[in-house]
Amino acid sequence: MTDTSRTFGGRAPGNVNTFTSTVGSFGFSQDFPVGTPVCPSASVSDTVIKARGNALATSKVAGVAAAAGVVGDPTRIQYAGPLKLTEEEWDEITNDTGGLVRGTPYYLSQGFGSGKLTTSNTPNSGNFLVPVGIALSSTVLLVQIGAPVQVP
Repeated sequence: MTDTSRTFGGRAPGNVNTFTSTVGSFGFSQDFPVGTPVCPSASVSDTVIKARGNALATSKVAGVAAAAGVVGDPTRIQYAGPLKLTEEEWDEITNDTGGLVRGTPYYLSQGFGSGKLTTSNTPNSGNFLVPVGIALSSTVLLVQIGAPVQVP
């Protein structure tokens, strides 16, 4: 796995206000768009699949796709820091319009499909609440993945 870092917002390295993005490269066992929350594949080592909050195995978010995933090809997965995509790219992941909502926390969806994000923090009983990040703007998600918590 390759780690890379970059500054955010034009701030110089070492500045207290500097954000860094941490990414790694993984293979994919299914195709999906940039911005997709992913989890480790249970059947193929060193690969990831679309995450979903309806089962423990698929709710262990490893990161967010920083590039589109193609079966068999490695791509970048971001597991911390700001991720900038277009509003349209975020709309595909959130099933919303206008991009992200600044200051709003985003969670792994358990309801409307695998590999999606939602602003709802009230999953159905038996599903998992998984924080993925908070929107810094309509195009930037500060990726801050939390542990899955099952709703009784």
